[in-house]
Amino acid sequence: MPRYGRRKERDEDDMAEALERKDTMLLFALLKLAEIGAHKSLVRVPTEKFGDLIGLSQQSASRILRLLERRGFVERFLLKDGTYARITNGGIERLSGLHRTLVRIFESRIEPIAFRGIVFSGLGEGSYYVKLYRRVLRAKIGFDPYPGTLNLRAVTIEDLKALERIRSLPAIEIRAIKGRGRSLGSARCYRVLIENRLRGVMVVPERTHYGKDVAEILAAEKLREKLGLKDGDIVTIEVTFEENPFARAWDEKMKNEK
Repeated sequence: MPRYGRRKERDEDDMAEALERKDTMLLFALLKLAEIGAHKSLVRVPTEKFGDLIGLSQQSASRILRLLERRGFVERFLLKDGTYARITNGGIERLSGLHRTLVRIFESRIEPIAFRGIVFSGLGEGSYYVKLYRRVLRAKIGFDPYPGTLNLRAVTIEDLKALERIRSLPAIEIRAIKGRGRSLGSARCYRVLIENRLRGVMVVPERTHYGKDVAEILAAEKLREKLGLKDGDIVTIEVTFEENPFARAWDEKMKNEK
């Protein structure tokens, strides 16, 4: 490899490492701000003391606070008696994500998550995509899917929160394939129990026209006919998880890279 190429590669590696270190430090600093109460109220944060708290110089601590503000994680106020900071909703969500990850890692088993959805007619694309992905889906989810999805819209805010939590968990990964001369995007699948009777999966496509309040359910049979469903009916879905899904997801990734 030419000298210029090797130097460029080293520079890119150094940049990637620096960005990773910076993101890690920002998260650590955000956690320390929460420890002193900045997630609940405006807190005085002398940069020298904050530097001691996060193990950096006063100048670096000041820079970290500015970066957190620029990322939208904190609000910073320069008042007569010093610097004050408060963690924003965005910062709290970032810490909540870390909390959810740690809970999932240390819990011996993730309990099933249930939600309810209102049946509605979709855009008619489910059949096309299921047919294209059928072979991959069959290998990954263990059954031959009916070419079409049952579309459900969250009934309450609690159902929406359940959907958000489900999507944050490790899933069965479906790699992108090509159709109509373009990549159709990847998808993630979660094993579900439908109306406490039928097995299936909840599909989360990488690309979708629907909002986060919508769940798309696949099964071996046409669910509308099997369960006698029509638009407006309410269906209960329970998502089940294996023990330690993070480890399983990592093992799957390692197998795919062999």
